[in-house]
Amino acid sequence: MTQRSIVDLAVANQPNNLSRQEAIQSLTARANSVSMASEDIPTPCISVCRVNPDNGLCEGCFRTLGEISAWGRSTAANKLELWKTIMHRVNFAAD
Repeated sequence: MTQRSIVDLAVANQPNNLSRQEAIQSLTARANSVSMASEDIPTPCISVCRVNPDNGLCEGCFRTLGEISAWGRSTAANKLELWKTIMHRVNFAAD
């Protein structure tokens, strides 16, 4: 067991067997709720927590494990930047 802390514990609200396209649609809809003026930036987590061994990204939220673990300590500005990065990844994956 490592001494690392756990952040953003995900509670399964959706089945863990969403297709890649369903995950992209869900994440894109969630991204549309992100307000540039808000301090309360929603997590990208859609409760599909599987890391792709080829690219190191979660198949649900398109974040790395480092990005996932840093979310709870990140500033609103950093979270907004990460959302932009995620959406670039989503657009690349959708092509």
